[in-house]
Amino acid sequence: MKIIINVIAALLVIALLVAITFDKVEFKNSITIDRPAPQAWLVLMDEHQAARWLEGLQRVETVFGQTRGVDSKRRFVYDDYASEETALEVVPPRLYVAQSLSPRARMLSEFAIEDMGEQCQLSWHSIMQPRGWRRVFIPLLKRGIAKQRQRDLEALKRLVETEPVRQFAVAPTDEELGLPPGSTDLQPQAAAAPP
Repeated sequence: MKIIINVIAALLVIALLVAITFDKVEFKNSITIDRPAPQAWLVLMDEHQAARWLEGLQRVETVFGQTRGVDSKRRFVYDDYASEETALEVVPPRLYVAQSLSPRARMLSEFAIEDMGEQCQLSWHSIMQPRGWRRVFIPLLKRGIAKQRQRDLEALKRLVETEPVRQFAVAPTDEELGLPPGSTDLQPQAAAAPP
């Protein structure tokens, strides 16, 4: 009996050390898309298209604000959980930064699009802070999560590349980009400072 108690105690100590060590996990994924940056931006920002490229996503609900504008809030409802996202910075068609919170994790995500003429490079960088017991298992889950995110980007690439190419005689309007009026002045929008 004493041996069993010692083994359980050792496992708890190991689990605690893992949870402390893996407080945050970082993911970096990128993909080249055979469309100009504004085309990728349009699909990336389209809430109605999100379930077509984010694995397990059922729908996106507006909680507050206009479509993906700074300080807007969206609820992403997945098969077995929901996540609430707040947009922190929007620079069309180059950068979207958001923070999300779910029962599983707190996450800061950045989507950056580098224009390369008729192609673009889309990068997805996230810092995840697992919540609860998931912190203990993150070393085991990290590889699977990274692979899922790459599959998500590949699905986004296919979606962007199969969408009809839209020609913009001038820069796309805020409405075309799915943003609030005045967002496309190419000045970064930052979230309002806390009171």
